[in-house]
Parts: sequence; C-alpha cells; structure tokens
Amino acid sequence: MNRLHRKTGRERFLIVLFSVLLIAFATRLVQIQILQHEDWKRMALRQFFLVKDRRPSRGEIRDRHGVPMAVTLPLTYAVGFRPTPGTDLDRVADEVARTLNRPQRDLRTKLASTSFVYLARKVDWIAKVQIEQLGFECLQFDEEPRRAYPCGSSASVLLGFTNRGGQGVEGVEAMLDQELSGEILKERCIVDAFRANPAVVSAQSAIPRGSDVNLTIDLQLQTIVENGLREGLAARRFLRAAALLVDPQTGDILALATLPAFDPNFPGDASADYRRCWPITDVYEPGSTLKIVPLARALETGRMHPSTRIFCENGSYRVPGAIIHDSHPHGELTLEEVLAYSSNIGAAKVSMHFSRAETFDKLRAFGFSNKTMIGLTGEQAGVIPSPQSRDWSGSTQATLAYGQGISCTALQLTMAFACLANGGNLMKPRIVRSITSPSGEIQEYPVQRIRQVVSESVAQTLLSMLRTAVERGTAMAARIPGVPVAGKTGTAHKVDFSKGTYYTDRYVSSFIGILPADNPRYVLFVVVDDPQGEYYGGVVATPVFRQITERIIAVRPDEFPRVPVWDTEKKPPDSTHSKPEDESPENQEDAPRPDASWSAAFVSHSPGDTSLVAVPFVEGLSMRQAMQTLSRSKLGFRIAGNRIVLAQTPQAGTLVPAGTACELLGIGD
Repeated sequence: MNRLHRKTGRERFLIVLFSVLLIAFATRLVQIQILQHEDWKRMALRQFFLVKDRRPSRGEIRDRHGVPMAVTLPLTYAVGFRPTPGTDLDRVADEVARTLNRPQRDLRTKLASTSFVYLARKVDWIAKVQIEQLGFECLQFDEEPRRAYPCGSSASVLLGFTNRGGQGVEGVEAMLDQELSGEILKERCIVDAFRANPAVVSAQSAIPRGSDVNLTIDLQLQTIVENGLREGLAARRFLRAAALLVDPQTGDILALATLPAFDPNFPGDASADYRRCWPITDVYEPGSTLKIVPLARALETGRMHPSTRIFCENGSYRVPGAIIHDSHPHGELTLEEVLAYSSNIGAAKVSMHFSRAETFDKLRAFGFSNKTMIGLTGEQAGVIPSPQSRDWSGSTQATLAYGQGISCTALQLTMAFACLANGGNLMKPRIVRSITSPSGEIQEYPVQRIRQVVSESVAQTLLSMLRTAVERGTAMAARIPGVPVAGKTGTAHKVDFSKGTYYTDRYVSSFIGILPADNPRYVLFVVVDDPQGEYYGGVVATPVFRQITERIIAVRPDEFPRVPVWDTEKKPPDSTHSKPEDESPENQEDAPRPDASWSAAFVSHSPGDTSLVAVPFVEGLSMRQAMQTLSRSKLGFRIAGNRIVLAQTPQAGTLVPAGTACELLGIGD
C-alpha cells in the first residue's frame, strides 16, 4: 500500500512538473509567436538582410554657359575584407596583390585585422570582375563615386571637393551637397552568416541622379584671370595672392582665382590653407582702398565737393594718440587729389568732420562687419570697432579713413566698390545662378539688391574721382589706352597678432578697378599678401590688373570701345604730377595717356604683311572662336580637347611666320 502510494506521489509530481513546463513552454511560445512576433521578425531580418545606402550619381557643377566644372565619372569600387574562419590569408593577399599590381606585404598587413577593413579603393570595374573570379567569399565590393574636375585647379577654392564617401567638403560641393547628392537609394541585400557577400534582392525607387548646379562663373574669364594672376606675379615672391572679378550690376562672381592653387582631383596633395577660399574666409586691413567711405560721406552730406581744398600738413599730422604720415609730403590738395594721390592725412581730415556714429554707420552701410551671405562655409564678417567701446581710441576716427583698425574680406571690399559702379546699390554677391533638377525643373537664384548706400550722383562723382587716380595718381600703371578705368591702390601693414602690433616690413598690396568707367561692366580686385621687395599697391597689384583686363578686352571687344594702339614713333608729352602715396618716384610708370598730339591706329590686319605675324591671345576662348581668331591672323592650329582653350603655344605676342600651326589645349575629349 505504502509502495503504491509512493509511486502515485511520484507520478503526480512528474505530472505537475511536466504540466508546469508545458504551460511555461506554451506561454513562451505564445509570447514569441504572438506577443513578440514583430520584434523577433525584425531581429531575424537584421540577421539575414542588410540595408545599404546607395548614392545616386552626383549632379554636375557647370559654369554660366553650361561648361562642366565638376562631374561624376563611372563608378569605381572599394574592395573590403571581412574576417572569415578557414580563409587562406596568404593566398588572398598573393592573388589580390597580383590582380591590383600592389605590394603583397601591404595587403597581408591589412588582412591581419580582426574586423572589417578595406584592402583597396578606386578599383575599376575590370579589376573588380577579375577579383570576383578568384572566388574568395571573404571579400566584398562597395561602389564608390568618382568625382572629377575637368578644369583642374580652375576655380578650385570655389568648387571645393568631395570626400571618399562622395560628400561635399568645401566650396559649392559642401554648400549644395544635398542638392548635388540627390535622394539616397535604399538597397536590401541577403548576407551570409558572416554578414558578407551581400546580394541585392530589392531596391527602393529613387531619383536616378542629383541636381545640376549652374554657377555665375564664366570659365573663359576665369581662365584669363587665373593666367593673368599667375603670369603677372611670376617674377615676384609673395605669400599668396587672389583676384576677384564681379559684375557690379548683378553681383555675379564671374571669376575668383587664388595662388597658390590646388587641384581638387587630388585634394590630399594640398594643405588646408591652399584649399580654403580665403578671399571669403580670411580678413585683412584694407588700407587706402577704404578712402572711398569717408569721401562718400563728405560728398553725400554736401559738406565737401571734389574741388574742396584740404591742407595735408606737408606729410606729418598729429591727432590724439598718433602721428599720421604721408609717404610723400603734400601741401594743399583738392578732395579729388586726396583720393588720386592717396593722402592719409587728407582722408583723416575728411573723416574727422563726422561723428563716431556717422563713420561707423557709413562703414556698415557699405557692407563692412556684415557677412555678404554668399552661402559658402567659413565666411567672415570682419570687424569695425564699436564707437562706445575702448577699442575706439582717440586716433581711430582718423585711421579708419585709410583702412587701418578695421578688418574685412576681399569679397566685402569688392562689393563695396561695386556700389560705385552701379549707381550706389549694395548687391548681394551671387555664385549660383540656378539649380536644374533631374526632371528638368529649374530653380533660379535671383539677383538681390540689399540697399542704396549712396545716391547715384555721389556714386558718379566718386567714379570720376577714381578715374583721376588712374589717369594721374597712384594707379597710372592701370591705364589702358582707349578704355576709361577707375580704381584705387592700397598698401597696408600686416598685423602681428602675436604682439598686437603692426609689422614694419610686411604688407598687403592691392588694387581694385572698375571698367569701362563710363559704363561699368566689371569690378576687378587684385590683392597680394606679403610681397617681397617692392610692396606698393601701385607697383605690385596694378600691373597685374592691367594684364588681366587687357586680355578681357581682347576676347570681349564688343563690351568696350575700340582699343587704339598708340603710334610708338611719337613719344607722349612729358607731364609732371604730385608724388603719389602708394608709389615711390622710381616706380612711376610712363604709360601713355590719350592726348590730341598723339596719333593712334586701330588694330587691323594688313593683308600684304605675310612674313611675320603676332600670335593673338586665345586662352579662355571657345575652341571655335580660337580657331577663327587664328585663321584671321593667317595662322594654323592643332587642337587637343575641346570647348574652352586652357593653354596655347606659342604664347600670345610671339612673332611667327604666317601659316605657323599653333597648339591649343582645351577642356575635355
């Protein structure tokens, strides 16, 4: 009986235990299959499937005429290695190294990794197929975009570049990265137990490529500006230089060149300083170019006019806290001559007629200490000392008149001068004209007028005074026979930030010009940072300006009056002028000026002269225009590439026999 009872008790215990386990199992089953079904399903999908982002083809960046400046070439591939048990690493290293023609030792080092690693990047499609045929399951292939810049270093600081992932890093590439990149494509792939060798099973439909960006840059003018800047400074030593060409009527940036330049196809070869668009991101003290601001205020209030006479203290003038000097002593000058001969003392006396607030407000009105909002990353606003702060000392009112104690960017100064060229309007600088979507929809970037800075009459008066600066002042090296030019030189001491003082032997030399002055179409600013030897703006920067503008006139003759070539058999009359602020006597240029006693002959081709001909300048022209120009000069041509001429041989101006074949190097195939 007891034995039977014990047996029954054990059975009951086992039944209860089994029932509890069964209930627990059933409960867990219900939890997994019903209550947590979606969670477990997602976990399973994550183990078997991999969702990858695939970037569509990046949009093109083009100049204002549609010439591609940044394009995406056919995809390349990154070869990745995912550690897999049983893999013969030596064989993998040997076979892949042989296929890619790379050192086996380098690949063997990477294969020693215990986590995923890329063995090679930028592998073309043929090499990818060859590696796939090796049959290594531990290798995977990821598509990589390949961004190319067919114009090389041209406008590189504006264009920027992309990283290995195809994302914009600098310039327009970063500014409009989202628009250029387009909509990301989602791919669903099946992977093996090691999450390797993905196979696409589905893809989310997406726009096939990014949008195209159409810039305001004119590649023809960009080429001219870059070549002129490089050649004009070839014989000089300097830290860096830049040239900025703007349409004053619209604010369009037509060209922006920097030296040293970098090639965005190989951004890693250049330092970050060279890749930075420093005419927008870096500030400096503008020097005498800022004298237009106090003079604009004086003319606007009616307190002075161009013939108002100012005593310039014979070269030395004491103000509270400082002594102001002119590099050449002047006695009495008219307001027009103060600007023409760049008298610091004269400009300071004009400025001291106004209050601190009036000076501050006028500088702000011209756009200083405000970002231009061009949209590029890293733009600086510059600094004007506040009238209420300790930074505004007893001499600040005077020194601001000639650009000392204020910082600005090259772009800000260029847009300020553009005000004088368009009737007194401050324009927002524009680098993008429009964006074209893959469907063909065009998003325009409109021209924007910010405010009226000075009246049209004051702008015209200042423009006339700036013409005097070119015709008989510090900027005579900018004179171009037959084309009226207005402009201003600038020579500023560099700031030693470590000591909070000015260097005594380091300068920023500049010239900003407007042409043609009677119907302005261009504002060109040339700035040279830390030139060695001669440093006056009229000596260093002004000849570069002239070299660039003469070439612009050559390729855009319809925008200028006919350019006369002065008869070299007759010497121009002697003339004497006051010594300018920014030029030493030995640096005065004997450039000719239009005069009734001179004879002039317009450029023409003489059919009878077939012995020697001068090679015309065709860089920056379309290939068709260049061929037509050479044909008119009775020259032949050999071409490599198409679209825009980047380089020519022989150089322009070389005398060669008629019929000589000139070599033209263009963009593209």
